[in-house]
Amino acid sequence: INWQALVVICVLGGAGLAWNASELISWFRRALGNRVGGILAFILIALWVANQSIGPGNAHDSGMYHYGVIQWANAYPVVPGLGNLSTPYALNHASLLYAALLNVGPWHGRVEHVANGLLLLALLTQILISMGRVLRHASPRSLVDVFNIVLIVPVIMLLFSKEVNSPKTDLPQAMLIYVVASLLVGLIEIPKINMYDRGYRIVCITMLSTLIVCFKLTAIVFASFVLLLVAWHWVTRKRALQTIRYRTMLWSLSLAGLLITSWIGRNMIMSGYPLYPSTAMALPVQWRVPESTVKKLVEDTRDYGRGGLTLWVYRKTSEWKPGWYVPLMKPPFETGEDVKGLQWIRPWFFSLPISSAIEVVLPTLVVVVSWIVILVQRTVRRQVRGRMGETVWLLMPCAAAVVCWLMVSPDPRYVYGPMWTAAAICMALAFRMLQPRPTRRAEVMIVAMALLLTVPAIGYRVIQLKVLRNTNPLFQIPFRLPGPDHGFHRPEAEMQVEYDQVVRGDLTVYVPTSGTKCWRGPLVCTGWAPPDPDLRLRRPGSLASGFFIDRLNRHPHGP
Repeated sequence: INWQALVVICVLGGAGLAWNASELISWFRRALGNRVGGILAFILIALWVANQSIGPGNAHDSGMYHYGVIQWANAYPVVPGLGNLSTPYALNHASLLYAALLNVGPWHGRVEHVANGLLLLALLTQILISMGRVLRHASPRSLVDVFNIVLIVPVIMLLFSKEVNSPKTDLPQAMLIYVVASLLVGLIEIPKINMYDRGYRIVCITMLSTLIVCFKLTAIVFASFVLLLVAWHWVTRKRALQTIRYRTMLWSLSLAGLLITSWIGRNMIMSGYPLYPSTAMALPVQWRVPESTVKKLVEDTRDYGRGGLTLWVYRKTSEWKPGWYVPLMKPPFETGEDVKGLQWIRPWFFSLPISSAIEVVLPTLVVVVSWIVILVQRTVRRQVRGRMGETVWLLMPCAAAVVCWLMVSPDPRYVYGPMWTAAAICMALAFRMLQPRPTRRAEVMIVAMALLLTVPAIGYRVIQLKVLRNTNPLFQIPFRLPGPDHGFHRPEAEMQVEYDQVVRGDLTVYVPTSGTKCWRGPLVCTGWAPPDPDLRLRRPGSLASGFFIDRLNRHPHGP
């Protein structure tokens, strides 16, 4: 992925913009028109996102393998057996290919300041437009706009986190989940939607749901349930789609198939498994990553979500007052690997208000309060019975995703996408129960409530930086000061890390002398674990040929 790839994408994108120029101009005039306030708000928000994006890309996973994956993607085509060098390198997060595409030209070496910030700005723009429609009382699709407006809370949370200035994979996945859910709400709720717009939305939902899986395999449960809902919508409105159903089906299957087959193919090349890190359907190829190594990766990820994070929170808060609460978080194990059975649940549950107040606790409270409002309204005002309609079924993908999260690895960063999607759906349904015919005052109130919910998100981040991270929050909230690298900040650990050289046959591997982070160090580097004693190049002297584990020719007296 080099400058030629970027040129191809820019040419195709420019052609698409030119082809649809008149429609885009018409949309822009409808969305903002000559409203100076809306245009000024967009400019200020863009500058705010850019300011937060100059922060140091010092997320743990980014230092351990995100930067490395981007470097490999820029340097070579898909490398066979790359997971043999370091198992996380074969985690086929497609969002890192998007980051690699931007890591050329003027942004080379600074992609963390661009990639995720652009995605966040796109969603913020959608939220801003919905706010404008609601405040002008000009929205014929208030439920969709209310859903979008509630998403301001997780967006503000992400704006002040490491996600916006690191090439992390959780933010792109969450952004796609929010966009897919918004499209699905619109598909169900917008009145008098014409058949072409309906078909277009189905194509977009199908394609983006597939892309969510390509971004992260853990989202496959959410995406599958979304596609089931789209299929049900398709079947129940078959007559309305009769004239364009074949075209819609062709585009949906073609785009989704192109995405998923290329993603599976890349998985097979990098690891030897079609659904890595699942070991199902392993291929009989030379470069296949050892099954025991893959299982260790999965176990470590699960153990950190169940015990490692809880231990970190407990140790950080063990000196806190009040003393009655902290013991509730005390784990009955010393390391994440010592977790047995269900003993992780109690300390994990009581650590949630400390580790994930905005990711898990706040959206759960929003869901609970919203359902209390809904049930009271359905009991007291019997004339609104049945007003929830099909939209309530959108909670099914969210619930399935939460169950999958608890089973795989209950780390909060994996679930804030489905959690806030559920919160936004429930809040929108509660709003409609209270106001079947929204008044201007009611719509202003829903905007105010959403903005009010951002206060705990900001306050929690301030406390987290001050207490858990031992960092002065004034350096990044509400604005970041310029950094030493032409205004940008670079991770301090990246500039201080040193490497040892480990020889494996004709291959020299660089390993950090302390810690597990390679950052943007030498290309052949592994920070996850020491390189396997039997690691070899498939063709001597050619990194592009890939890596394999040579168990057959192991030296009898040592590696």
